[in-house]
Amino acid sequence: MRAALIGYGTMGRLVYEELGSECAVVIAPNGPDCMNNLFEYEKPIDIIIDFSVPANLNMICEYAINHKTPVVIATTGFNPEQKKQIKELSKIVPVLKSTNFSIGSILMNKYIKEVTPLLCDDFDIEVVEKNQSRKDNRSYYMTESIVDLIEEETALNPKYDRESNASRSGNEIGVSLIKGGNMQPTHEVLYCGENEILTISHTELSANQFAKGAYDAALWLLTKSTGLYSMEEYIADKLNNK
Repeated sequence: MRAALIGYGTMGRLVYEELGSECAVVIAPNGPDCMNNLFEYEKPIDIIIDFSVPANLNMICEYAINHKTPVVIATTGFNPEQKKQIKELSKIVPVLKSTNFSIGSILMNKYIKEVTPLLCDDFDIEVVEKNQSRKDNRSYYMTESIVDLIEEETALNPKYDRESNASRSGNEIGVSLIKGGNMQPTHEVLYCGENEILTISHTELSANQFAKGAYDAALWLLTKSTGLYSMEEYIADKLNNK
């Protein structure tokens, strides 16, 4: 695989390390190749992996259409018109778009969607995030996505930071954030019944998991025809082919 990596921020650097010799070029002003435009690179590439900013989308689409190059998109913050642009691109080349490339957390979401409808009537549901004391709230998007999943499957409403003297209502999802020391980012969903508790949990030991997921997704996308794919489809395909 010869990959063009767009972006060289924190995640871009990790993806660059994961790709190793399979990274043909990095398009970023602070990157090792000192290139700002994909069209400056004249050798062929097999796939584009985008960990940059929405402003690069026009360049990526133009290059991908001209060269029929598949695209993995991890960038966030696209406006509605840009999202339409990505859909149109997927009619011409294979596109995988995801904000999460962690296999473990995606599987966690899958299990939450399966378990929640079965237990929501008889079990209380609590969502807990544990994190380092100095960590900002950027990882809180995963907690919010978990709460959204549960809301989609139930008629429950999130209750954030419950006061110690407040009783629990029957129609809520308890949501708590714990910060302390050097705890690794952990997300837990507890299904609390009268006689048993089921916990679904994911702990992030390293951000390298996201780079590995993006690398594996890129290899998979090279085998696909035109279309807009997700990491959930990637995982389902892998499970079906076991």
